[in-house]
Amino acid sequence: TLLTLHAAKGLEFKTVFIAGVEKGLIPFSWNREQYDLEEERRLFYVGITRAKNELFLIQARNRFLYGERLAQPCSPYLAEIPGEYTTPIVVPDRNRKQKKTEEQMGLF
Repeated sequence: TLLTLHAAKGLEFKTVFIAGVEKGLIPFSWNREQYDLEEERRLFYVGITRAKNELFLIQARNRFLYGERLAQPCSPYLAEIPGEYTTPIVVPDRNRKQKKTEEQMGLF
């Protein structure tokens, strides 16, 4: 099931994935002058408390936003989770395939 944080209120799941746990996305700040940080904190709390067994908080190394690739810092909420409850896992970068310099032989 794919849900928004708003739609997850009152539900529970064995495993929950929250993607985009980065500053500017969680907490969301489209208009940096008018956003309610405490409401965003409550919404994040709703998301993390939906998990019965496992919770995965996912942060991208960089993200394509507003027409450019940006290295986003992690959400400030992550620093508030006690270390004994977390196990950081870093997925290594994927090796990009080299373009073959050989020409493909024609079929005819």
